[in-house]
Amino acid sequence: MINFQKLDSTIKVSLAYSTTNNILGFDIYGGLEDSLLSVGALKPT
Repeated sequence: MINFQKLDSTIKVSLAYSTTNNILGFDIYGGLEDSLLSVGALKPT
C-alpha cells in the first residue's frame, strides 16, 4: 500500500467516512488521514 498523494501532491482526496459528516454520523476510520492505494492498482495490465 502506498500513499499516492506523496507521488502527486495535486491529487485531492476527501475521506468522508473519516469524519462525522457522513450517512452513519460517526467516524468509521478512526485516526485515518491518508488515502492508500494498492501497488498492484498502478501496474498496467
